[in-house]
Parts: sequence; structure tokens; C-alpha cells
Amino acid sequence: MMRIAAFIDENGDLAGLHELGRIVLYDDASGAWTIERDIPFPGAGAPATIAGLKARLAEVARQLEDCRLFVSAGSKGALNAVLQEELGFQTWHSQGCALDLLDTVALKEAERLADLAAAEQADDPPLPMLILERVGAEHYRADLTRFQIPDGGHDSMTVLLPVLEERAFRRLELVCDHNPKWLWRSVRDLGLKLKREIVVRDGVMSTITICAE
Repeated sequence: MMRIAAFIDENGDLAGLHELGRIVLYDDASGAWTIERDIPFPGAGAPATIAGLKARLAEVARQLEDCRLFVSAGSKGALNAVLQEELGFQTWHSQGCALDLLDTVALKEAERLADLAAAEQADDPPLPMLILERVGAEHYRADLTRFQIPDGGHDSMTVLLPVLEERAFRRLELVCDHNPKWLWRSVRDLGLKLKREIVVRDGVMSTITICAE
């Protein structure tokens, strides 16, 4: 469901906040845009200070509850800043009948949110991946040492736990430079079997074998 607040004149057309009009809250919960609330905007169109209009907008915002989309025919820069920066609205400006424009506003808002999500995802570093070396039928080996950081963090859990949960193996050998503290409980909770051996490879390392059978 999407909710959009629109500032309209007596004909239902979008108006500017400095004009005479009212604020109508629409929602599309029923599959079509319907009026949820019709709020007079006291003093709009009459001489008023910016401070006075700001106070009136703040009062209206409380009546709009969780709606954060506001469309109008435009407003003075200060009022637009109040809506965005002080009251937390995403504002859109257009001309014409408000009801005819709501689908367009909703589409543009969805595109804006998708672009933001894509940008955030692009900024995130890629997730580390554990490389599985195939040894035999459903038998794999993986080197966990590069994910085991000295301060005892859980980088090893990030890469290994999804592999264990997927259970796409019958036998998995892990080369570790220390025993992950989280591993024993996770293996038990997943119904897997585990044993530990000590092998020498460029120094002393632990080899942990996990079996799904």
C-alpha cells in the first residue's frame, strides 16, 4: 500500500502551498486511489509569514501519520525545505488533476527507491566466499585460515555457516589455524558429525572434518 498527500485547489488540481487549497491524503489499499483524509490548510492563500506556514505544515504532518510522500504544484523554496528537511517528506511537483497524477508519482517514487537501493548495494563490499576444492564424490576440502582473524571475530562463520546449512556434501575437510569456537555448537545444531585431527602443513594446523552422513 502506498499513501500520497496532495495539496489541491477547489477543482481537484494540484496547487502551490502559497495558494488557497487543502491537503488530501490518498491511499491505494483497495487497488484504486481513494481519499483517506481531507485536511483544510488554515490560512493558505491568505497573507502569512514563513514561520506561520511552517507551524501549520507541522500540524498537518501529524495528521498524515506515516505518509511521507507529498505532491503539489510547487512551493516556495523555504516551504519545500521544511517539508523535506524538517518534516521528512519526499516531495514531488507537477501540474494538473491530482487524481490523474498519483500513479505517475507512485511509479517515480518506486524508481527512486530502487535507485537508492542499487546505489547502496554497489557501495557495499562483496561478501567473502569460501572456495571448496573437490576431492571426490560429495567430498570437499576448504582452507578456512584466511578468514580466521586474530581478534576472534566471526569472519569464518560468515563464509562457512551457509555451506553447512546447505549440506551439499557428505564429507567436508576444513584446514584451520585454530578451532572456531562457534563451530562445535553449529555442527551439533545442524545434526552433522565432526572430528578433529592435527596435521603439519607449513606449521601446525588443525584439520576439522565434518560429515553429513
